[in-house]
Amino acid sequence: MRFLALKNLATVFLQQGPAHYDSALRCYLQAVEIDTKDYVVWNQLGTLSCSMGLLSTSRWAFEQGLFCSPNNWNCMEKLLEVLIAIGDEVACLSVSQLILRHWPSHSRALHVKNTIEESEPIPFSPRGIDKLKPKHVRLKFLDKRKRTGDNLDEGVAPKKLNQNVELQLAEASWTGLADALLGILHPLSGCSSEQGLTNYTNPVTLD
Repeated sequence: MRFLALKNLATVFLQQGPAHYDSALRCYLQAVEIDTKDYVVWNQLGTLSCSMGLLSTSRWAFEQGLFCSPNNWNCMEKLLEVLIAIGDEVACLSVSQLILRHWPSHSRALHVKNTIEESEPIPFSPRGIDKLKPKHVRLKFLDKRKRTGDNLDEGVAPKKLNQNVELQLAEASWTGLADALLGILHPLSGCSSEQGLTNYTNPVTLD
């Protein structure tokens, strides 16, 4: 009962617009702690997290969705694009091969696989994955693509690249981690909560 209530509440928050995405995210995180086997919720969590620039959370969600439903093309395709955005070439190649095992003519997976495999390992030259850009009709990506040699933390401005941040978790759970990360992404000191959400300009479709 609580699981369904959290799912419905997350939907309500999403319908109210980008200013309420944080609340929707917390609802989804609490929901998956109750029931880890609903791949639909994992897909929704991954899609929302991606639109908020939380690529690690998005990756984790799509991976869990595939664990629940190994043949779920929705999670496969979205995970592939998130891995491109993160810059994990090995995992990206693995997922593209997984997609091709199910759908040998999948054009996007073929393009990703060929781009990675055909790139020569020349020192200081772009890797294959650096030639790719994430794109998916249901995903929104912030302009935070990692570049070769960079260590961009999700949601952290470039001027803070060399800063280390220590997280203090209120509880050992994904909800607690999300709260801590959102506190960094949307600092309240010196600016309004609306200013912390200026990147979320479009509603998210969680199909």
